[in-house]
Amino acid sequence: MWLIWLILGLIWGLFSIPVLLIKFVVQQLTLRVSRTPELHVRGDSDQIEQEIMRLIPIGTPVAQAKKIMARNDFTCQYKVHATFVRSRGVSSDIVLRDADILLCRRTRPGCLIPIWPYGWVAQDWICAFEHKERLVTRIVANTWLTGP
Repeated sequence: MWLIWLILGLIWGLFSIPVLLIKFVVQQLTLRVSRTPELHVRGDSDQIEQEIMRLIPIGTPVAQAKKIMARNDFTCQYKVHATFVRSRGVSSDIVLRDADILLCRRTRPGCLIPIWPYGWVAQDWICAFEHKERLVTRIVANTWLTGP
């Protein structure tokens, strides 16, 4: 009888290790996700700029800004001596000229709108983080719809 209990104990032990491992992994992923600041990209370009500045204030290290934007589904790349145009309605102003910037872009396929018979419309966001000495000094953002 004791042999049966020993075998059952070994089987239970073998099954409890993967269960504990899965529980640990889920907890770690939950902690990681909860520590990631969430960017609410809604509204016009001015509201987007304010939301980005809430998460990434002026003076933030540019590498940290890149991580935050990447965790919010933006693709980012560094540009040297770049120009960035700020678009508002029908007007556009060049606000960053010959600047070192981190350029981040996101397209949200979740807001695809069918325009029959032409295709789909999606929303795009593009943000420029001017940086000096590896610290963010200015943030400019644009948002628009793309499609047919």
